[in-house]
Amino acid sequence: MQLYGGGNGQQRMEVNVDEYIPCFPKNGRPMFCRPNGNEAWVLIIEKAMAKLWGSYSALHGGFEGVAFRVLTGAKNVFLWNRRGHGWKKLALSPGDPRKPRFYNCNENAQNNTFFRTLQKADRVNFMLSAAMGRGPRSDGLVGGHAYSLLHVMEVHGWKLLCLRNPWGNAKEWNGDWSDKSRMWDVYPAVKARLRPRQEDDGCFWMSWKDFSRVWDHVEVCCRAMRTGNEALAHTQASVSGSIAMLPAKPRRIRRIVQHSKPTKKVFADGKEELVSPTGWCGKRKKPEGRTRAEDDYYKDDIDKVDSMLFKKRDEADFSLCAKRRRKA
Repeated sequence: MQLYGGGNGQQRMEVNVDEYIPCFPKNGRPMFCRPNGNEAWVLIIEKAMAKLWGSYSALHGGFEGVAFRVLTGAKNVFLWNRRGHGWKKLALSPGDPRKPRFYNCNENAQNNTFFRTLQKADRVNFMLSAAMGRGPRSDGLVGGHAYSLLHVMEVHGWKLLCLRNPWGNAKEWNGDWSDKSRMWDVYPAVKARLRPRQEDDGCFWMSWKDFSRVWDHVEVCCRAMRTGNEALAHTQASVSGSIAMLPAKPRRIRRIVQHSKPTKKVFADGKEELVSPTGWCGKRKKPEGRTRAEDDYYKDDIDKVDSMLFKKRDEADFSLCAKRRRKA
């Protein structure tokens, strides 16, 4: 996999990883990133990042802008810190992404000016995120957690922003313009223009007044995250102040390794036998005393074996990397 982290932090480098993912022994689910269905690309990227940083635990916390640069190689990545009723601009310095440093751009913006800055960045499809400090909260948001900033719009005089919790669950904003807010009924014209997706999918809207009060910093990566027709549609929606949010895709929890159900096969001598079209997963022998039909069987047992194999292979992978680093 190609990431950007060599030299000044913007040079492309190759990170070799295998497809073995650490899983929980009891249910076989991945320990860290949770894919939607069988979308394994998220797990592979996470493993490549963990190898670059040295461990999975080293990925905990950090700055979103650093991840933006490592994945895209973008030169211009900015961090806007909230200071009272304004925002202060910092820039991510070139260098090792594992030791990020920001320098002062000597630029400040008042709330209204900063909203226009984010609006322009949104219209050119730049990657945006927002985060806040740690601590318990009563507004539905998670302290010390980063959120994707998807839309920055002004509709019928209302400055509204759409964000998404990467967890994709019910941990959402519960104030004005949230999914269950009565503001959508009080202002039906705004609802008709934005057509909010009122589901427990992590997506929610909030006003700029609340946004500039709740969030501590915003990061802007000057690299378009959409291309082609998708980018054009997003820009037109941002300019017109009218979008249509599609229904969220259902989160399907599937097994990383699928085992085919046995089918009946009749031989020339008239005998019948249940066989699996794809055979046995890996090189494990069929458990003695069980038929192939019964093995469909003991899925929990198979899950445990798979997860243990994944964990051992992953530990061996990082152990080898550690030895190589010590030799170097």
